[in-house]
Amino acid sequence: MASLLNQNESFTVHNVAHNYENAKGLIERDESDIYIIDMNLGSGDSCELVSAVSANDKHAMVLSAYSDIALIKKAVKSGAKAYLSKSSAASHITSAIESVTAGKKYFDDIIQSSINASAGVDSKIITAKERAMLSQLTPREKEIINLISQEYTSEEIAKELHLSKHTVDGYRKSLISKLGVRGSVGLSNLIN
Repeated sequence: MASLLNQNESFTVHNVAHNYENAKGLIERDESDIYIIDMNLGSGDSCELVSAVSANDKHAMVLSAYSDIALIKKAVKSGAKAYLSKSSAASHITSAIESVTAGKKYFDDIIQSSINASAGVDSKIITAKERAMLSQLTPREKEIINLISQEYTSEEIAKELHLSKHTVDGYRKSLISKLGVRGSVGLSNLIN
């Protein structure tokens, strides 16, 4: 991955760690903008590394051989802004870095398929009315629905978006009313 990234003049690879302890040390002292973290670094929990990166207002991207939905959700909850399968990482890494740099999340096709399958999206047909309702939401409302669909609590959403819990609860109630759904599950089903 480092060799691949070094071929692109837009990127500079500062360091490479080959195990959990080395990665932890790099994160503590390094000033990189984006960290690509392998979910299988041996002895430690890679999601702890993702959390450490996020706590320093840096971007964490996950690279993994696993497309298990529980692991994907754990990584995203820990602060991962992108999640790529090792089998497709080479062809998606540039797009992922560009998306993360622009403040967006990125999931390659393999990971997105796992997310969709776990949510039953493959069998869900969104209606024209639902599409129209969703297109009228503000960017902030879309962010909140997206986090609700990832099973974030109001407290976690507040922390992620730097809002008060009260404000998040207000958005949640407003969205439920605006979209005519029966609760958070209905909001989640719309966005997924």
